[in-house]
Amino acid sequence: MDFKILKGSILFSMLMVIACAESDVSKQEFIIGTSLDTVSSLSDSASQNKVSLYDKATKRIHSFDLVNMLITNSFEVTNPNDEHYIIANNNDDFVVDLSKSQLSIYKNSNEIISNPIRFNGTPVSSAYNKTNGFLVIYDDLNSVGVLKLGPQGDVLKSWVGGQIIDGDTTLLSGDVDSSGKLILSLSDNRLAIVDLDLSLDQAEWVFTTQNLPHSNVKWLAPITADRILYQSQDELVLYDYLNQVVVSELSSNDLYLSHYSKAIDPHVIYRKENGNYLLAYTDGVTIRTREITNNGNSNSFLQSTLDLVQNQWTAIRDESSTFYNYSGTLFINSSYNHRKAYIYRFSDMLNLSYKDLPDVAQLKQAGDFVFALFPSELGYAQKIELMSDLQAELKLFNIPYIN
Repeated sequence: MDFKILKGSILFSMLMVIACAESDVSKQEFIIGTSLDTVSSLSDSASQNKVSLYDKATKRIHSFDLVNMLITNSFEVTNPNDEHYIIANNNDDFVVDLSKSQLSIYKNSNEIISNPIRFNGTPVSSAYNKTNGFLVIYDDLNSVGVLKLGPQGDVLKSWVGGQIIDGDTTLLSGDVDSSGKLILSLSDNRLAIVDLDLSLDQAEWVFTTQNLPHSNVKWLAPITADRILYQSQDELVLYDYLNQVVVSELSSNDLYLSHYSKAIDPHVIYRKENGNYLLAYTDGVTIRTREITNNGNSNSFLQSTLDLVQNQWTAIRDESSTFYNYSGTLFINSSYNHRKAYIYRFSDMLNLSYKDLPDVAQLKQAGDFVFALFPSELGYAQKIELMSDLQAELKLFNIPYIN
């Protein structure tokens, strides 16, 4: 074989593998709320004292007290061989367990509420407003389950609706805002503001609509009681739906979507043609951007948490080789190796911490620490401080549950 042809073939193969390593954001688009792969009561909450996780070693849900490093509750699940996703706000007295065609609520009183709603698909995303108790579940058959939960996990109201909102118009994406309204983008380029209480009472969608100035809104995040951030076909837009006006917009024509995040302040990370990244966020008044130099250390954002009040940006990145061939959706536990945590002072991007994270462990991150649950039949977990060398351990907590 001609050397030049061989050289060209190798170069082409290398470039193709690099391309495959780009993050696939498809599971973050055209959903309600947040993909279940990325749901974390730690990263999304101001209270970071508890976390609930599904332990595959014992096929149980464990609730951990991260201050005293102990288990407060443990629940045996139904259909244990399926994937399980846990929705738990840290101070609540219950956890919600989602698996294929199954929703269960485990209360700290040991009461179990099984299947308060019925759906046939596999849940893919959720939106939860603790203040109002609204929980919205979206599945891969485009069913929308809506529940209103009491403080102890009691189901006050429930209903399951379809993806058709108005006439022949389907929902594209959405989320529940701080006031408890469900904000939805529609296939005919309108915005629907859904009254969830009335929809639950009447067992049908109750809403008002308005025209949007952009098409194909595939990702939407509430910012304030009257403003949303959304990604359309070609623009990232800050939109005031109370006054029906575009406040700020960023053209994304020449940018490649790399990562969406709603933890804690919503933001989007793009890859530029020069290989660097562009972090786009809003202060509620305008869309702001800053370029993140890619020094060749990493190609993949697994998790990104932006806290403007605390002036902190935390990124979990995959530090695999540049030629690591991964083309799936990336989140903190899509890779169990080569993960590193970066913490920056956001105002001037001073790096405050750069730390290796443990391999093989299931991770949850919040603020300045990571909680790591290891695949141990006996039970082993760590709370790892990111700003120091301190860490706490919890051992042998699975012994009471070994058959």
